Amino acid sequence: MKERIRLSLLLIYKLLDLAALTFALWLAFYYGGPLGVDYVRQSIAAPTVDSTIFFVGVVASWWFVLSSFWLYRSKRLASPRDEVFDVLRAVAFCSLILATLILLAEWHIFPKRFLLMFAATAFVLLLLIRVFKRHLLREFRLHGRNLRSVIVIGAGRRGQKIVRQIKENPEVGYQFIGYVDDLDAPETLGKLDEIGRVLAENVIDEVFICLPFKTFYDRMETVARAAEDQGVTVRVASDFFNLRLAKAVAGEIGDAPILSLYAAPQSGWQMLIKNAIDFCAALVMLIALAPLMFAVALAIKLTSPGDVFFIQERVGYNKRLFKMFKFRTMAADAAARQRGL
Repeated sequence: MKERIRLSLLLIYKLLDLAALTFALWLAFYYGGPLGVDYVRQSIAAPTVDSTIFFVGVVASWWFVLSSFWLYRSKRLASPRDEVFDVLRAVAFCSLILATLILLAEWHIFPKRFLLMFAATAFVLLLLIRVFKRHLLREFRLHGRNLRSVIVIGAGRRGQKIVRQIKENPEVGYQFIGYVDDLDAPETLGKLDEIGRVLAENVIDEVFICLPFKTFYDRMETVARAAEDQGVTVRVASDFFNLRLAKAVAGEIGDAPILSLYAAPQSGWQMLIKNAIDFCAALVMLIALAPLMFAVALAIKLTSPGDVFFIQERVGYNKRLFKMFKFRTMAADAAARQRGL
């Protein structure tokens, strides 16, 4: 019964997204390509083969994209930023599909602002739907609805930390049932070897594995297999090495799951803004100081034989070598003379 309700709500969620994209398309037709409105009305009143293929192709392609971009996986542990990027990718592909079908149909009635209006409207609508969904689910979970029962494998420091976070963040929607560990700790449901029995005798939705990775690898695999056999979601605490700064990010190489630990900042929006500021500031300064630099270069060339610039290799980000250019202030053979001293 619960699964049937979940699938029904998921279908409604997808249909709501599809309705939002359709509404965005209509607005784009109405404001971005007014001539297209007449075509839509004509297609509805007296559909032709071409118009039917176009609109069916658009809707079917959008349905496939929405289902393929993990927009409907559980976002219980996902950050709002993750959802923004998921929506952005989906809207980009939906816009690309729309543009491709318009080109194939050889329509020349849509100005450039048509696609821009569609993409912007679709992004805002899909994002608003997700903001509303997150707020609604948060209220449900705070009132004891939409909860998932979890057990924690390992009653040590990692396990206690996870349980503390679960209890301090009820909006996540987890209900802690107990530990499974060989340690004699409160709220322990059984030993590690009894994981199959614990899962069979209790209603468990998810399992959090918080065992020491080095000494309990084989036991962790046993737990994961037992959970897999009973269709229970397994989550693994990623702080294997007790690192202070590294951030764990999940990924894949082919079908192999990979957990990456990043100690240096990655190419997020903060890095993007920093690079943009660096580039723009450098460009402005180069243009503003171009006359002065030209005068310096001319003075060096006229007063001293040799190259204008002194070029030297330096170590940059991630130990990458780059060439640094600066105006030469010494004799051209200064380096050779220094070695001879």
